[in-house]
Amino acid sequence: MGRKVIVADFSETRLAFAIQFGADAFVNPASCDIVQTIRDWAGGYGVDVAMECSGHPEPVHNCIASVKVGGQVILNGEQGEVLLNVTSEFIRRDITVTGSWFYHFCEYHDMLGLYRKGLPVASLITHRFPFVEAQAAYDLFAAGKAGKVMLVY
Repeated sequence: MGRKVIVADFSETRLAFAIQFGADAFVNPASCDIVQTIRDWAGGYGVDVAMECSGHPEPVHNCIASVKVGGQVILNGEQGEVLLNVTSEFIRRDITVTGSWFYHFCEYHDMLGLYRKGLPVASLITHRFPFVEAQAAYDLFAAGKAGKVMLVY
């Protein structure tokens, strides 16, 4: 919806899901040098914006290395400590880092606009489980074989 999107994930199921929902390309970090692959895909300069959603330190570094000079890194995955070199990784490359724990109310208008334009939100939900089967729901999600897994009360 305006930007070219490349998705990285270890799960082939989730990668296929990303393509189905509009990603332009995907990459499995287990099969390549993810930073070089992303930079090459973006014409050699790096991407404008990289989002980290996994909560693991290595993808934070990969996102920083994948953005172009003047790019932006958005951190969504909750992290423990991540060792970063502020001078070489941010200041000298003019990188902006934004943390985002959840949506903001001011984004409702944009989200509803995407929905009204046909974003197939309901299709993101691939499985529903009764609450008593919460462990099975978690196991399915953790295995990377599902989209959004819902618990139904």
